Amino acid sequence: MKHHLSSIIVILLFLAAIFSGERSYKNARHIIVSDLNQALSSTLVS
Repeated sequence: MKHHLSSIIVILLFLAAIFSGERSYKNARHIIVSDLNQALSSTLVS
């Protein structure tokens, strides 16, 4: 039983790390796209 519990805990931690990393990637991507759009807009206005 201990082996199964350990395996379940490791899998849950692994899945949590994957989802957390994906969320951070999406947030960073959104910020970068927003900054690039703002830079493009200010370049075209000048």
